[in-house]
Amino acid sequence: MEKSIYKILESERNKKNSHNNDEYTFFVNNKHFLKENTYFSSYSSPLDAFDLIKSNIIIRALKNKEEIEEMILSKESDKNIDLKLYIKEKCLDFPSIQYENLKIYFPFFSKITNNVYVNEVERLNDEPYNALFQDYSPFLVNPFDTYGVDLFDSTFTRLIKIDEDLTTVAFYSYYLSAILIINKQGGLDNVIYLFDKHLKHPNRSHIIDRVKALTDSYYKNNIHDFVYTLYKNEFISYKVFKKICKAKKI
Repeated sequence: MEKSIYKILESERNKKNSHNNDEYTFFVNNKHFLKENTYFSSYSSPLDAFDLIKSNIIIRALKNKEEIEEMILSKESDKNIDLKLYIKEKCLDFPSIQYENLKIYFPFFSKITNNVYVNEVERLNDEPYNALFQDYSPFLVNPFDTYGVDLFDSTFTRLIKIDEDLTTVAFYSYYLSAILIINKQGGLDNVIYLFDKHLKHPNRSHIIDRVKALTDSYYKNNIHDFVYTLYKNEFISYKVFKKICKAKKI
């Protein structure tokens, strides 16, 4: 699909959608967590929708770490409690990703390190894991390289999985009014911004069915069908529709 279409959608997007939403509010209220380790400093100034989603994944994981470690410290000396079972029960509703039969609560750690917290908590008293509560830098991994696109299809995000092909997955964000095409390695291929600034009263009814129709067109790689589906489903104004048609000579 032609890149220039996405550039037009980006330039004509309603920028209020970028800041007036729960995802951005969550980031602003919790970005102090990113100061915990210099490794996370690159996530403290998100430049676009994808950056914001990645930053919030890291923040949710850091909040997990703080809360789970508080549980461990408060209960580890209590001989009447099965600490491993206690943690599992308390963490049922925590953001996580199911990865190779293990719940991952800290995607910035490897599967092995996550397993220590979940199934071998007693090892946190032994080297090298006794450093995890303080200086955990040696244990850090790139969460998006390590867990790939599955990290976006988890409770660490509020994305809705819509469609996929062999190399990418299409997600919709209610809060950002955008479709994100994320490759299987966890990188961004495209963002399709919906509901441009010229739409006075955006129609958000039956949104998932309408988004599905658009991603169908995207994956068929038919530029004419894609543009007309954008307009027919009221994702763009007539002004933006004409601008795209002129640019692409449709």
